[in-house]
Amino acid sequence: MRYREKTIESMQLADAPYVVIDWVLGNYCNYQCSYCWPEAHDGTDRVPPIDDVMRSNIKHLVDQMLSVPENSGKDVVFTLSGGEPTMYHDMDELLDFLSEIGKVWVITNGSRTLNWWERNGHKFDDVLISYHTKSAEYDHVSAVIKSMLGKQWLSLHVMVNPNDFEQAVDIYKRFSSEFDDQPVNIMYKLIMDVNTGQTLPYTAEQMQVLDSLPRHRANMPRRVFERVVMNLEDGAAVEWSHDVPKDLSGSFRDYDCYAHHQFITVDRQGRVGMHACRQHWHDRISVYNPQFKDKFKLSHDAITCERDWCGCLGLYQTNKLRIADLSQRPVRDQNFIPW
Repeated sequence: MRYREKTIESMQLADAPYVVIDWVLGNYCNYQCSYCWPEAHDGTDRVPPIDDVMRSNIKHLVDQMLSVPENSGKDVVFTLSGGEPTMYHDMDELLDFLSEIGKVWVITNGSRTLNWWERNGHKFDDVLISYHTKSAEYDHVSAVIKSMLGKQWLSLHVMVNPNDFEQAVDIYKRFSSEFDDQPVNIMYKLIMDVNTGQTLPYTAEQMQVLDSLPRHRANMPRRVFERVVMNLEDGAAVEWSHDVPKDLSGSFRDYDCYAHHQFITVDRQGRVGMHACRQHWHDRISVYNPQFKDKFKLSHDAITCERDWCGCLGLYQTNKLRIADLSQRPVRDQNFIPW
């Protein structure tokens, strides 16, 4: 991988107080957004009721992540997504359980009733609401945000579809005006093509409008992944920022990758063992399987990257090490700590 035409020798998670379990709670969603990939909302994968087996398996997964020497003393963050994760029928019980183990973040459309949010909102440490103009109701989402102001890290992403561009921009402006000087991050988000992974074709005029919108960043403490450092071939150390991805080229193929020590995905069928980049690092097995504890053990070694893209920012920002001469790749022992 190259940053501004300089080879990245390593990615170093210099300050990472958490390990992350990214849990996709099935693929049921009460919205059917045209720009969302069908696998995320077609309802084919429902999460089973929470029971002692699921509780025991999740604790085992956490214990395995914390058994990695570099993770000693770290907290665990569960990021819940879907589908629409808040539609899970045992969500109240799940939140009570996860809150006892670590921190809980959620990516949601915010459509549950205000009573539901008043009952459960405080159980989340981080809430990111995605506003979809064709389905969401402004007054309802506004009320949900107000019910949680000042209680946790709170963000709103207004999804801007080129086909209803003016409506999305108006919604963004309304939220920015209503919550001016309030502790909530408000951002617009470009829509990705589900087939190519690229942004939809916005016109030059539309991009100019978006660039002119006021930025609404709340004055809140910074959170996980505070310092990710890229160590370059010329000896420079560059900290990761939101602007970095546009200056990357190439891939991390053949690097030693330690992403499975920091960022584990539980997919919509409950399986672990593959990253969002589709790199396998373990034989896939579901946390809903009674045999999970017997079959899942997290390797403390690196994996060799075989992919040309990371799949999500969480994977980009994990420890990686370039092996210049692959024939000299060292054998890692169980106590190897990359940094």
